[in-house]
Amino acid sequence: MAVKDILQKKTSYSTEVDEYKSKFNFEEFEITDKKIRAELYNKEEKVLQNISKIQRSTFEFFQALYEAQNLLSKAKTGAFVAWFENLGLKKDTVYRAIDKYKLYLDTNNNKVFELSHSVVKGLRKEIEHREESENLNDEFISEIVEVVESEKPVEKLK
Repeated sequence: MAVKDILQKKTSYSTEVDEYKSKFNFEEFEITDKKIRAELYNKEEKVLQNISKIQRSTFEFFQALYEAQNLLSKAKTGAFVAWFENLGLKKDTVYRAIDKYKLYLDTNNNKVFELSHSVVKGLRKEIEHREESENLNDEFISEIVEVVESEKPVEKLK
């Protein structure tokens, strides 16, 4: 499920219930006990609900760090680092999150959140280089999106 879809989804307090259907083939693995099947079905549904919550929280975490950095950009040098360290966050974690969020803003593509740090870093470097030379255009962004969406982004980036 895309991050945008997750963010637009109603909270669990909603009276609207999405009917869930398992895609697991119980017969193939000779799981015939109805009690076990029902229990596994419930576990599967919980796992998927939690994955959705994690994705939403991760997106909101990245977004909050990016926005905090922007708010503190005009403050005394080092204010942002002091702020996130006060929260117990590590520099690598924070800047990796911000890089992914920036790449998401540049590409408007949710697959960014699945990329390795090295790919994100490489793509952000290319974008920043183009921004400096004022040569950032739609064609270039399309090339970046192509890398993001490829099956092997590391190879495509090269």
